[in-house]
Amino acid sequence: MVLEFRRYRDGDEVGIVETMNSAFETFRQWGLTSDIWLELTRRDYGFRRDLALVAEENGKIVGHVQLVLRKLRYGCAVFTTGGIANVSTRPEHRGRGIATRLMSLAVETCREEGIPISSLWTGFLSPAHHIYRKLGYVDTFSPYSFGAHLLEVKEALKLLGGNGVEVRELQSADLDEIRKIYALFTEGWIGPGVRDVEYVRNKFTDKQFYHTFFYDEPENFVRLVSVDGGKVTGYVIAAFGGKLSRRYGDPYAGSVLEAIALDEKSLRCLMQSALQELLEAGAKKVWVNAPDIPLYRRLLPEFRKVGGQGTYMDKIIDLPALLEQVKNELERRLIERGVSVSTSIKLAVDSGSAALKIEDDSITVSREDSSPSCISLSDRNFLKMFYGVESFEELLQRRAVRSLKLASGMELEILSTLFPKNLFYVWPLDHW
Repeated sequence: MVLEFRRYRDGDEVGIVETMNSAFETFRQWGLTSDIWLELTRRDYGFRRDLALVAEENGKIVGHVQLVLRKLRYGCAVFTTGGIANVSTRPEHRGRGIATRLMSLAVETCREEGIPISSLWTGFLSPAHHIYRKLGYVDTFSPYSFGAHLLEVKEALKLLGGNGVEVRELQSADLDEIRKIYALFTEGWIGPGVRDVEYVRNKFTDKQFYHTFFYDEPENFVRLVSVDGGKVTGYVIAAFGGKLSRRYGDPYAGSVLEAIALDEKSLRCLMQSALQELLEAGAKKVWVNAPDIPLYRRLLPEFRKVGGQGTYMDKIIDLPALLEQVKNELERRLIERGVSVSTSIKLAVDSGSAALKIEDDSITVSREDSSPSCISLSDRNFLKMFYGVESFEELLQRRAVRSLKLASGMELEILSTLFPKNLFYVWPLDHW
């Protein structure tokens, strides 16, 4: 029996869905079908049939990995990651290295498609986590959310005390406004998914998506907008597990998926309305998905930040290509700090190297390694620095820099300017 590892062919969706349902209880409970799988390829620009990878034996698909393209914001720039999703092997075929070989094919597909980095979510210390680490993926970020039991949620409602802003149901005519609000709110961050008009319509209109590929009918969600002075100023999307028509997650839990507004007053009113509706629906506990920034901390002092057991992992495919994609943001940082020099710095990591040639406030990314200055880091520490999870200065202070060769003291200022502490966050709607 010969295993063949390949990309999608017409008709593969039947075997892919059978494999996914055999491997994941969540998909079985939710009711995934081949028609729904095909529909996903039409609703999400990054979910492409030609990026569905399969393992086939005697005409039967026994393993599957989906490569999902995601355009993520990096300040004023955008980079593309090859998201790893739906890694599945039929139970009777496990233990044969099928998932490992499919993941190797996914990495090679990223190279073929010119995708400079690959990313995924998985359980920390899980069997899958071990496989991904063997393939060169490293832990770069620990996901979290904010949670509270019923009594704390009631106390939070008292403290919110939102008023002065109209809150009403979200309408289809509001979609372009909430897309613009999302873009303004997350400006300067690292990680938020790029959302164009079509993407928002596909995710919010006749179906409301809430996590990766899962969706339900819009009427089963709390979908509200705030209006102040006749203008939409924010929105919130929330769900109660017990109200979803397709079973997913905890039936007693409410979840605020996104709560975003242009001002704190609007966000306060939206959060109060959403929490109240979740409790009225029967929620016994509530999770709020939001970045750990002072704004949400002020609104939700009764909620506790919980990290869970997950991890966000990355594998660098092509370091020079990755830096080229975010070059505009790196140049913006130099200009903002008023740094204007002529130098070259080599960045050396486990997976390769790249040189940043700086002339005044312009950057050229090169593959050559003849730079007079060089910083050497592990892939993991470089990615933490790249995302802003840790700054260059923090890595230096905790001696996480393997070696540092500088032509002058100016290179220290440049590296500190290029790689400061920043906010890295990907909203659940954009997960893969």
